Amino acid sequence: MKALSFIFLLSGNFFCFAQNTKPILKKYPKQVQQIIYAENNAFRGFSFGDSKTLIKSKEILKPHTETDSASTYTLQLDADDTADLIYYFDANGKVKSFAIIFLLGDEKEEQVLRDQLTKFYNEKYGMYTVINQEDELWDSKLGHVVEMRDTSDEAGMEIEVVYYIP
Repeated sequence: MKALSFIFLLSGNFFCFAQNTKPILKKYPKQVQQIIYAENNAFRGFSFGDSKTLIKSKEILKPHTETDSASTYTLQLDADDTADLIYYFDANGKVKSFAIIFLLGDEKEEQVLRDQLTKFYNEKYGMYTVINQEDELWDSKLGHVVEMRDTSDEAGMEIEVVYYIP
């Protein structure tokens, strides 16, 4: 009986360890999973300095607009809501920053999404700091920051998230 209890205790500790090493994204709603897509690297599985060619070949979405300095991919979240995923490039065609611009149908949807994103970023990067008395800022151990702000106005509900190296 003592051996069985010991085995159970060990397996319980292993299970707790295994839970802590699993990705956190799976705990969040499908909408957040579609937006974040991959937890590795800085943004959707990509890193600062990745080439425009690499982004285009590996991004699962099709580009909506492309210029020398930026590529935008639009993710339709539902009938009324979209997320523009923007990759900004330097003069050499390497990623210098990333952004997400959410255009949402109503204030309640905006608050729910903002709450979910805040929880995700807090879990991934630690507690945010407030800048400009309203924007949340998370510091990554990879050396970049993530800044989220509400950019809503009379035209509609909007959230902007920017990933950049300070």
